[in-house]
Amino acid sequence: MRTFIYLIVFVSLQVFGQFHEIHFGIGGSNYYGDLNPIEASSFPSIFQAPISNTMISLSAGYRYNFQEYFSVGVRLGFQNVCGFDSDNKSNDVYSNTYGRKIRNLSFYSSIWDAFVDVKYEPFRNTENYLNDEWLISPYIGLGAGLMSFDPFTYYNGQKVYLRPLGTEGQGLPNNPALYSTTSIIYPVSLGIKAYSPDRRLSVGVDFCY
Repeated sequence: MRTFIYLIVFVSLQVFGQFHEIHFGIGGSNYYGDLNPIEASSFPSIFQAPISNTMISLSAGYRYNFQEYFSVGVRLGFQNVCGFDSDNKSNDVYSNTYGRKIRNLSFYSSIWDAFVDVKYEPFRNTENYLNDEWLISPYIGLGAGLMSFDPFTYYNGQKVYLRPLGTEGQGLPNNPALYSTTSIIYPVSLGIKAYSPDRRLSVGVDFCY
């Protein structure tokens, strides 16, 4: 497993005035890595992950909004991801995608994550925020946190966890040790929020890598 991408539609409630908010979100998540049918590049593309493999993603969190532009928050998330070598359709025996098709690996995993992030909203200033009109506010965010995962597959109808198998040689002599199921993450997010005129409710879309 390399990376995952998720897209969430969320609703935020402004509580305790204009500076505190809680949010809840639901959306979809997808895996990006060497089981994708298009050759993995150094920078991910959402088109390299089959839409049919998109699975549910949930989130909840708290955010403190400073007077202008910046906010800091904590987010808890739950995602499902999967990947299948069988998505590779190439019949060219000299291509890497054909090799992965013959390899015929697959996996599923639930992912729990928790992180703290800082977001910057260039249009959320005092003039725009206090004018009692709808406010459309794009943002960019950067954070750090932890994620937990434990991939598995099905073989002859039975669920088999992949970590103990060392599927890429982990645990064998002169190879890396078995990987940890907990990892540090550095999520980068782009999104847009629409604040209601009374500033007690906002609805948005968040895209996170």
